[in-house]
Amino acid sequence: MTLLQTEKRRKAFRFLGGYLSVERNISLTIYCLAKNISKAKLIRNQLEMWMNKQGSVNEALSTIARKKSLQWKIEHANDETLTLNDFKSKITQELAKKEIPASAIQRILLEIK
Repeated sequence: MTLLQTEKRRKAFRFLGGYLSVERNISLTIYCLAKNISKAKLIRNQLEMWMNKQGSVNEALSTIARKKSLQWKIEHANDETLTLNDFKSKITQELAKKEIPASAIQRILLEIK
C-alpha cells in the first residue's frame, strides 16, 4: 500500500537539482542542522517565498509572449519566408520540451502577433 502512495506522490512533484560550491553547501548544512530542517524543505520554503514576491504566473506568461512576439518580428525580418504558423510551431515544441502545460502554451501563442 505504501508503494502506491509514494508513486502517486512522485507524480505530483518534479526533481530540481543544482550544484553549490563546497563552502555554500557546508553553510547550508550547518544552518539546517541548527534549525532542525532538511535542506530540501528549506530550499522549497525559500523558493515559495520568492515566487510569491514575483507576481502571478499570468504576468510571467504575458512577459514570455511579449518576448516571443519580438523574437517573431526579428526572425521574420531576417527570413521573410518564415510564416507565423511555422514560428508558433517552433515555439510550441520549445515550450513543450520544457514541460510547459498546453493551456499555458496556448495563452502565449494567442498573444504572439
